[in-house]
Amino acid sequence: MIPINNLLLGFDDDKIEQQFRSQYFAESIKSFRCAFSLLIIVYALFAFLDLWMAPDYYLRFWSIRAGVIIMMATTLFLSYGPSFQKYWQWITSFCYVIGGIGITLMLKELPTAYSYNSGLMLVFMSGMFVKLRFVYASSSSLLLLVIYNLIVSANIRDPQLILINNNFFLISANIIGLFLTYYFEKYQRKMFLNTRNLNQQKKELERANQLLEFKVKRRTESLLQKNKELMERIQKEDGNNGDKDIEKEEINEMKTKYLVKIGREIRTPLNAVSGFSELITAPDIEDENRLIYGSLLSKSVRQLFSISREIQVVAYLEENHGRDHFEAIPLHYFMLEIKDRVLDYFLDMESIFIEEPKFKVLSIYQNKVKLSLLIEKLMEKVVLNTHLKQINLGYRVEGNYISFYIKYDSSTEQLFRSTENKNKSNGVVDSFDSVLMNTLADNIGGIIHYPDLGGGMEEIVIRLPYQEGNISMEELVPEINKAKSLNPQLIFSGSLQSILIAEDDDLNFNFYNIVLSKYYRVFRARNGAEAVDLFIKNNPNIILMDIQMPIMGGIEASNQIKSLSLNTPIIALTAFESENTDEFNFTDFMIKPVPVNELLLKVRKYLAPPT
Repeated sequence: MIPINNLLLGFDDDKIEQQFRSQYFAESIKSFRCAFSLLIIVYALFAFLDLWMAPDYYLRFWSIRAGVIIMMATTLFLSYGPSFQKYWQWITSFCYVIGGIGITLMLKELPTAYSYNSGLMLVFMSGMFVKLRFVYASSSSLLLLVIYNLIVSANIRDPQLILINNNFFLISANIIGLFLTYYFEKYQRKMFLNTRNLNQQKKELERANQLLEFKVKRRTESLLQKNKELMERIQKEDGNNGDKDIEKEEINEMKTKYLVKIGREIRTPLNAVSGFSELITAPDIEDENRLIYGSLLSKSVRQLFSISREIQVVAYLEENHGRDHFEAIPLHYFMLEIKDRVLDYFLDMESIFIEEPKFKVLSIYQNKVKLSLLIEKLMEKVVLNTHLKQINLGYRVEGNYISFYIKYDSSTEQLFRSTENKNKSNGVVDSFDSVLMNTLADNIGGIIHYPDLGGGMEEIVIRLPYQEGNISMEELVPEINKAKSLNPQLIFSGSLQSILIAEDDDLNFNFYNIVLSKYYRVFRARNGAEAVDLFIKNNPNIILMDIQMPIMGGIEASNQIKSLSLNTPIIALTAFESENTDEFNFTDFMIKPVPVNELLLKVRKYLAPPT
């Protein structure tokens, strides 16, 4: 938040102060003119009071009123000029003081006339109505109070009692007027800051939306082009094989339709993101509605993440980009992660029950990204096609195989299973969604089948070869990681550890910085060359390295850093699944978008003290 000077209500930043004054003038000029017109009328109407209260002086009083009214009318006329904004506070303050002096000159002749004292009190309280800022209102009212005491005390014989009595009421009216002026301006400045910050957030959201839409569009065009090239190659190589050619052509056609479908699906959450980002930044929105819109905006962003993740896997499978990345997966925590993500995505879901065998499998060696995506896509189909509120997720060991299953009660509604069976009359499956899931399963050595349990209960089963994974005790116990996230002192002892983040995108860096700077000292490099330089200067404990950066990319920067130190962990930040991190001098990798929990756990995996 930009600081506000508590005494004079001014922003420390001159540029922002000037923006506020321009906006304040634009919002105040109409009410200023109305208030000034009303004050001119009231000041003139009090001339009837002069005939009654001061019959001996009314001509002199009228001449005073005429002078003040002419000056105020001239100011009102000048308010329509182009340069009025520059001097309007000074001119209004001058009118304020002159109007008060006019009444003071009348009180000089009639110091005990309480009607004129009341008129002076109204002047003291009028600063807020003519939109005087606090610094001008306070200076003008103090000057007017001094002038009143000087003029009146010099023209009466025994001023003490009269001045004490009049000053009591005048000072009270002055304080009330200044109090109102102060808090009105303070409120205006806070509203200005809130609106300014919301507009900045709106612009950032719009920029992020445009960037995401551009990336998806570019990726879709690339996939369509590669699909076209693949079709041409298949037709050229297998021109004499009619049946295969027909089958591949139909599959490629399904891929094209799938990409078109993905394009439509992206539009839905993008529309919600755009709409709710406008609603949430509206200045007149209630806090309760802002929280609701924020929740819906977050849900839409999660939908975009899910679609983006699916596109990445499709692109990986399409390009056959290198070999798969297999790792040891702690099963209990893996199941909890899937449960949290699905419940996060489907807010209407009431619960997901996790079923584990009596003798739990601690870990397996498998491709975590593809396995989790496959399970989540199958669960998504169950929820979307049955609208169930509760489903069961579990696993069981069957000899040399491990089966992950999704169990549900389909007695009330027929599921997609009827179209999901391997109906291959022409060797072609029914949808590219099925191609994707079956390809994912094949890619990790598994198969998908649909046993009927009877009594309305059904299962979707992913059957995989079982290979135990080697994993540390700390990774096997999710409660330890959960405790560490709640108590950062468990993460490290002694001095604060440091992280170097090499990231050229401001939005991505801001996200990493907000999450990690609570627990670590964070340094930033905007390109690979800066990363090498900051590594030499600061010797960080760990490095998060973006792959694509200007001047010098992440791979070249990592090679240079590893030539200086082989012990510093370097975690790659990539939009695509990594294959061989050792080959590129990376210790580990994270696939964008990176969830908060995954970011913390991955960093703490390398910064946690030895057990």
